[in-house]
Amino acid sequence: MILSPIFLFGEISQECIGSTMVKYFDISRKRPITLEIWYPVDTDCPCVETLPSIWHSVWTMPKEMKEANMATSDHPFPFIIISHGNFSDRRAHSWIAEYFVKKGFIVASIDHFGNTWYQSSSDFFLRLWDRPLDITHALDRLLTDPYFAPHIDPEKIGFIGYSLGGMTGIWLAGGRWVDIRNIPDFHTQYGDIPESIVKKMKEKMDIQESIQSFQDTRIKAMFLMAPAAGGFDERTLQQISIPILIVASKADKVLPIHLHSEILFHHIPYSKLVLFEGAIGHFIFFNQVTEYGEKMFQKWQIADDPPSIRQDIHEKSARLAGEFFEEIFK
Repeated sequence: MILSPIFLFGEISQECIGSTMVKYFDISRKRPITLEIWYPVDTDCPCVETLPSIWHSVWTMPKEMKEANMATSDHPFPFIIISHGNFSDRRAHSWIAEYFVKKGFIVASIDHFGNTWYQSSSDFFLRLWDRPLDITHALDRLLTDPYFAPHIDPEKIGFIGYSLGGMTGIWLAGGRWVDIRNIPDFHTQYGDIPESIVKKMKEKMDIQESIQSFQDTRIKAMFLMAPAAGGFDERTLQQISIPILIVASKADKVLPIHLHSEILFHHIPYSKLVLFEGAIGHFIFFNQVTEYGEKMFQKWQIADDPPSIRQDIHEKSARLAGEFFEEIFK
């Protein structure tokens, strides 16, 4: 399946995209904010292969020009920020970042401190509401950054979230938790922390801190892939006023659609839900994996979907997301 062009703000014909890593620090929460930023480059820039990284050993990465100059343009670019899932990282969904950069977007993907595969902490993980605050802080910094701010259209900001990243999006859209003690234990789900310890940790946490509003009105639309519904107050879901497109697999066993995607769809007024048929799992929205990555991820079944099926779902999802944001940002 080959995608037909979607001319959002001008088709980018360059094979490579620009990329850079940016590090901020949220002093108030003592949290690092690490971003991978991908952006359009001028079509006459030479396509230079980047040095291999740990990501290149497990994921199929886009062709990038590290620290390349951003494409010249008469107008700022629309912007999308991506939130990864549980124990993942900022590069796990570079396939959809590459797609949007080639459609004329700047895309930033964040590492949520304490909830990545290489930096995991139960204390930070249980504070899941730090995730939307990470996004808000990243937007605060990028929109005042001397280099990036002039290139970003503040009226055309979108969000993409996968799994727990989808839950992050619901917070940012205006959803509020009911009580942290009712939230599913994602840690115990994967067997890395005993349930008794998680229970004690939850009892010590500040409930009031977790149920406040984390809405960020700068975000105008969201594309959520297999989102976690969490323990949101249904009344607050019904008050969400931005358009949200949800995609998920009917066969998802990690976050079954009747407990997550369909719950969100039924309660959020301006939401749409697209369900993929077939025996495809929750992890279909990760990047394509390398041969080494397939072996590495075997334990977690992250790469169980055949490459051709994963590519097909990626192309369909990208097409849906592209048309969705085009309609919002036209």
